[in-house]
Amino acid sequence: MRETLKMLDDSGVAANARVALVAPEKATPFEKAFHEMLTTDLVRAGRRVAAGNAPGAVLLSYNVQLVEHKSPRPHFVPGIHTMLGAGVAALYSVRNYHSDVHAAAGLAVLGAADYAASVNSGGPTNFELVLTTSAATPDQTLARKTDVYYIENADTSLFKNAAEHKTMKVVNQ
Repeated sequence: MRETLKMLDDSGVAANARVALVAPEKATPFEKAFHEMLTTDLVRAGRRVAAGNAPGAVLLSYNVQLVEHKSPRPHFVPGIHTMLGAGVAALYSVRNYHSDVHAAAGLAVLGAADYAASVNSGGPTNFELVLTTSAATPDQTLARKTDVYYIENADTSLFKNAAEHKTMKVVNQ
């Protein structure tokens, strides 16, 4: 939210200018929460938040897009084997000055064990959330910023409209 306030300031929108927050027509649960949080932050920052599409107000809008990636991606995160091995290798190297090759080989084996186990990673997420916030007047875009966030697969329903994931029962007629 701070970035949105900074975007308004950087674009030359006066601190006392009225701002009208434009909500999407069919807001998702995330968009509803984002709208409320942004409204609260604007008010707390001393901005004049206009109700609805007030004439003369700077229109502040946002767009949320959920992007699904279907390509396979590795999900290796160094884990317990690599961490323990690195510690042992460091201690061993202090004692034996020319142990670089042995330590590297040992870490490679332990890294392979972590890769095989992948215990510290639930796998890569397949979804990105693209959040674009715009400040505009009726005839000009004053400022715009886009942020990308990775979200967990299990949380995607928060970013979809109910109609997008409706479950229907199939019956035999």
